[in-house]
Amino acid sequence: SIATWGKRGDSGEWRIDNGVIEGMNGHSFLYPPAELEDFELTAVVRTQNRANAGIFLRGQPDGPNRGFEVQIYSPVDAVYQTGSIYAHQRSTLQADLEERWFLLQIRVQGSRCTVWVDGHQTANFDKLPAEARKPGRIGLQIHSDDGRVEFRDLRARPL
Repeated sequence: SIATWGKRGDSGEWRIDNGVIEGMNGHSFLYPPAELEDFELTAVVRTQNRANAGIFLRGQPDGPNRGFEVQIYSPVDAVYQTGSIYAHQRSTLQADLEERWFLLQIRVQGSRCTVWVDGHQTANFDKLPAEARKPGRIGLQIHSDDGRVEFRDLRARPL
């Protein structure tokens, strides 16, 4: 139940509907309880209404460290499009994934983060700063006043 998860931010709605985690209409994060250091994460994701969203890694629901972000944002001309490691490396993806399910795979090991979208590597960055290397929680983000992001089949495996 997401009632036991940590929430960061006062706006946005989160719910689980038929196994799908939905974030909508606001700006907040939802952190499942598990702390991870090195891991692989997979999720099937869909956005609606050009939602700006993301998955934050090695973060906390409280305090200054919200984690570093793998971006979920469908416009092809976005600076940090889906599959980017926000503020570190832009995605090589050249597809608009709006309103369709896609597979997002992330591997975090030491100072490296690698991202794949539908099996195609979109980012590979190996210089994560020290504060992004500490164990932390995964955070699901909605960052849109009138958009929706959906996550299903969310799985994390420690390395």
